[in-house]
Amino acid sequence: MFRDVWVWFKTPPMLLNDDDKNIFAAASFCSVLGFLVHLIFLLAFIALDVKGLAYFNILSILIFLGGFISTRMGRFTIGLITMTLEVIVHAFLATYTFGLNSGFHVFLFGTIIMWFLMTFSIKTKLFIGFINCILISLLILSAPRGTSLDNIGPEIIKAFEVFNGLSLVTMCMCFCYFYHSSVTQAKTALSKEFHRSETLLHNVLPPPIAHRLKSDEGVIADGFPVCSVLFADIVGFTVMSQQLSPQRLVEMLNDIFSSFDKLANNHGLEKIKTIGDSYMVVSGVPHEDGGHVQKIADFALDMRKFMTRYKTNKGMDIGIRIGVHSGPAVAGVIGKNKFIYDIWGDTVNTAARMETHGQAGEIHISNLTKELLGSAYQFDDVGQSEIKGKGLMKTWLLKSKRPS
Repeated sequence: MFRDVWVWFKTPPMLLNDDDKNIFAAASFCSVLGFLVHLIFLLAFIALDVKGLAYFNILSILIFLGGFISTRMGRFTIGLITMTLEVIVHAFLATYTFGLNSGFHVFLFGTIIMWFLMTFSIKTKLFIGFINCILISLLILSAPRGTSLDNIGPEIIKAFEVFNGLSLVTMCMCFCYFYHSSVTQAKTALSKEFHRSETLLHNVLPPPIAHRLKSDEGVIADGFPVCSVLFADIVGFTVMSQQLSPQRLVEMLNDIFSSFDKLANNHGLEKIKTIGDSYMVVSGVPHEDGGHVQKIADFALDMRKFMTRYKTNKGMDIGIRIGVHSGPAVAGVIGKNKFIYDIWGDTVNTAARMETHGQAGEIHISNLTKELLGSAYQFDDVGQSEIKGKGLMKTWLLKSKRPS
């Protein structure tokens, strides 16, 4: 029960902006503390037969109750201004009634804090704070040290002084606690949101490219003397798309491509994009990598193994066709809205041709990629093939990795 009330007390209304949310709990506490302190003063003034201040404290209690309600409703300014002005007037009246030794004037120091809770500009807050300091000085210079009331003894004045001092210190400590707590929560939430945004950004762009983009580097473009590009296409997807509901079709693609993403991450590759049922990945970009061709070959073999298991487990008549080529390329970021990190060049076009001219269930690679892989892998010779846009090319099928 108490925990629920405590959470409710500290939770600001949704309509508040971030700055107001940071001071909400502190403002709520100030109004509650003011209500309780003035209630105690009311009882004390009635007991001491100080009727003028007793009547004024009834009004004060209503003001702080209204301030709490207005704060809960998210209307800070009116409630805080009213409560602050009440404290100033109350401090003057009580100080002239009981004298400076009673300590009522110390509440004027607390009003400076309350002014800084307002939504005014910082210049306005500083100006009002300066005026507040002048009022404090005038009160200290003009108010009597003691009281003229016959029924008020030194012990009562001392009790007021101690109570007023403790009340002000309690208010300042609790204000600092609530404000620090609110700011800490805001920073934690901001940190989580920043981490979430960073994660989303890194799902779109490689981390080093994202960093360069945030640094306003301008046009981001890099040339790579050699890298390896892979295109993969799901065989039988078109037929399957006519048999499955849209939801099941997207679920199937998501399962397959999410698994490819994990494999690409495990092999240290950079996924570039998916287009329909096609998947594109590159090795040796955005960082040059001497083992780029071996990594992409291992990735291609794992892709094929996965699709074989997937076809068996799901009972679907689908497969995969993979093409790989190695060579120079250019990579960079294009666009302002929905930007992407992409790669261009003849190497990309040739890798795409390797895929389209390949066979279902096979990894079709260029002769250059085969030479870079060397003797650590087993191949089948496809011979000379007419490749669209490239003419005759000697190509190979990557079969497996030789046992080490």
